[in-house]
Amino acid sequence: MSTRRRRLMGCIATAVALLQLCMIILYLNTPVPNDEGYSIDLTSNEYYVPSPSPISSSSVAGPVLVPPLPPPPLAKETKEQKVPHPLPPQFNLDEAKEECFRQQPSPCFFDFQWRPIPQVLIQQRSRHPKTNQWLPVKRPYSNHTRKLQLLYHCHYEHYTTTMDRFFYDEIDAAVTHPGINVSFWGPYFPGWNENISTIDNINTHFHDMQFDIIYSMDHWQSQFPTTAVAVSTIGDCHTPHTCQQSIQSYDDVIALRYAGEIVDLFRPEQWKETNSLNMNEALRNNNTHEYKYLRNREMPLFVHNPDCAPEDVFYPSKLNETQKWHHPRIYPAQLFGSTWGELYPLRSTIREGINKSIIFNATEFNHPGYNIFVNLTKPNYPVGQYSPKDPNTAHLRAQQDTYAKAMRETQICVFDSSRVRKAIRKYHEAFLSGCVVAADIPLEMEEIFRDVTIPLRLDMNAEEVNDILQVYLADKERLAWMAREAFYRARQHWTCRNKVDRLIESAARLLNGDKGYWFPFGFSAGCRDYP
Repeated sequence: MSTRRRRLMGCIATAVALLQLCMIILYLNTPVPNDEGYSIDLTSNEYYVPSPSPISSSSVAGPVLVPPLPPPPLAKETKEQKVPHPLPPQFNLDEAKEECFRQQPSPCFFDFQWRPIPQVLIQQRSRHPKTNQWLPVKRPYSNHTRKLQLLYHCHYEHYTTTMDRFFYDEIDAAVTHPGINVSFWGPYFPGWNENISTIDNINTHFHDMQFDIIYSMDHWQSQFPTTAVAVSTIGDCHTPHTCQQSIQSYDDVIALRYAGEIVDLFRPEQWKETNSLNMNEALRNNNTHEYKYLRNREMPLFVHNPDCAPEDVFYPSKLNETQKWHHPRIYPAQLFGSTWGELYPLRSTIREGINKSIIFNATEFNHPGYNIFVNLTKPNYPVGQYSPKDPNTAHLRAQQDTYAKAMRETQICVFDSSRVRKAIRKYHEAFLSGCVVAADIPLEMEEIFRDVTIPLRLDMNAEEVNDILQVYLADKERLAWMAREAFYRARQHWTCRNKVDRLIESAARLLNGDKGYWFPFGFSAGCRDYP
């Protein structure tokens, strides 16, 4: 009897174990709603695989970002129910991109979002007394929180006259960051005293503020307060030697807009030579302080921080239910930018082709020049405060709006990257505007241009360009897909929020001990030509 009972108990135990195993399998295969909602770091990967193109069966599918799947319908559990809940329908990313593209100007779910301020930037820190290099920040970090103090430093004349607003569009984005206090000031702004040093000017007008980062374009070899990470940016390096000499003696980070210029002009041996030339100049000027500093100086951190464009200025026209992509775009093709042949050979060729009626269905947008001068009024806002609607820059904003409107009204935006093969802002502006770019492919960030740019060559003649443009203009569906996909990529990687975030990360990398170079995007070290 006992043997039979043991066998019976063994069968029961086996059945219970099998039942538990079935319940575990059922649980693991049952979709569960995400209680935390949609949360993803859009900057964790600066590369992506384009979504499939209707014009190329070989395109690789694989969208980067998707919104959260809807939770499965709640079903009443019964004893007989032994199968998992049915999976929810898959989200159609292409349809979502199309919907947001048609509803501009407005936010999109795939837009880049601010990331938290790195803790290393708001910790106590100090420099080496001899080399002036930053010492390692003590770990573990304290858990106190505060806003980052960031000063954008520039010359007042540049601010009020320069048509290329790359520096100031970035400030427009920075002031929207919830974790940053932005200040804005420099030479010849109200309150600036040219009879005292830059350090004394800053300490006088911001005596109760210690900046974490000071970001500038040119401060004429003057030194900033050493409590801040000094970051400078360099614009166009059309004359290599002059560009190399423009490196500021006291900066911790050098941020260049174009990756190729770092590779061509700022390799370690080139930096040592430039530093030696600056030392000799300091001696000639009897500037012993700068000479001693340069003698002990280590190479700064070089960073590729590409251009940006503001999505509240550059965006596609809103479309109603019956309109297609090309309906509000009254210009089939339009040439943008300077046509100086020494630097922009393809633009010069295209302009001549348009004027001689070799290139059809194309016109030229009038280039206003690089500086616009008007009579200025005295600013009435406090020293250091940035005003996005400053009346003294209204003429520059008006010009930018005219330019953006022209891109919204154009199907194909035509230009080139210059002899230097750089990703100029026109790519960013056109992508965000929904205008398909016809140009050569820059030697940087090539993945972003793949499949969404009409590829041209700098050595093409007008007849070749015309043949290519007419083929693309005949296929509106193809152009519409290219415009939408380019818009999608630009809103993830090329907004001015992205650029501010990379500025912050470059300073954090420096304080974490990074040396040498940081390239957030890919690039090709191909042959470049300087005028």
